[in-house]
Amino acid sequence: MTYSENNQITDLSIIIPVYNVEKYIERCFNAISNVYKSNNKIKIEVVFINDGSTDNSLLKLVEFRNSYNYVKIISQPNLGLSEARNTGIKNANGRYLLFLDSDDWIDLDVILKQLTLTFDNKLDFLSFGMRYFFENNDDSFPRPLHPINYNKIHTGIEFLTQGYQPSSSCLFLLNRNFIIDNNLLFTPKISQQDVEFTVRLMLCAHRGYFSELIGYNYFRNFGTISLPQSQEKLEKYLSDAIIVAELIKSNIKNYDIKDKDVIKTIQKNYNSVIWNLLWRFIVKPKEVSYPFKVKCIHELSNKKLYPIKGALKTRFQRITCLFFNVETLLKLFYKFKSH
Repeated sequence: MTYSENNQITDLSIIIPVYNVEKYIERCFNAISNVYKSNNKIKIEVVFINDGSTDNSLLKLVEFRNSYNYVKIISQPNLGLSEARNTGIKNANGRYLLFLDSDDWIDLDVILKQLTLTFDNKLDFLSFGMRYFFENNDDSFPRPLHPINYNKIHTGIEFLTQGYQPSSSCLFLLNRNFIIDNNLLFTPKISQQDVEFTVRLMLCAHRGYFSELIGYNYFRNFGTISLPQSQEKLEKYLSDAIIVAELIKSNIKNYDIKDKDVIKTIQKNYNSVIWNLLWRFIVKPKEVSYPFKVKCIHELSNKKLYPIKGALKTRFQRITCLFFNVETLLKLFYKFKSH
């Protein structure tokens, strides 16, 4: 991938993939523009990646660009969230990057305060907290904290072994040079891409920081860019978990990891992805067909991801795996619950 020349004249690039979100994009952008009017000592750019939208999203983006000189629009065919973010990385000029989904919004004042901390400490990344909002519900809920050392600088591996749960890439301020030097791009054409991306992020980072401050607002709705909207897309979303687990496992070889504790931590993460898939088939028995479930088990087996071997995160996972790993019994149970 070819990157734009980065003269580091911008402090922060906010990368926003856009696909058919005309209903939400103004809220997303206004949360930035309204704060930036009175807090513009730090230079930002907002990089919209129009990922083949067919509604009026692009018209709204043009309105933003005509009114604000820090807005950039890049249009491409519909390639998906991963490729849109990669395009943003390629074209960003900021010292630090922040990914923002177009139906969510950020608390920019919190982000800018944290950005100063990243500059002062030359961090590879800084992570902040998130609160959830739900459609047709005015209540919000903070995301539970990770079982890690907050407000201290550690390597990414230290955070991973402490118990960081791989999650949204939108909760990070990312040093752009660090991202480029380590070729930390998103895997194309898969969902759940953030899980495997943030594992690689942790394995590469020498200076990371987790803040307890909340800077991101996640809006849960059924039309979001990252959630499946048909049975076909649902099945792809679920089967992509197998690819994600395989990618996480491959890091042991790709990064030549020898430390037993780190290997155990990576095992916990890819095994948990597999466990979550098998458990979902139990708690949502009619969500997908029995043949699809069997197909997933066979694919896991072919990739040497099943039966589940090695470390898991919780005692409940370890106990239930005694059942999960008996393939004949698991298939019979799935078949019974599917009727």
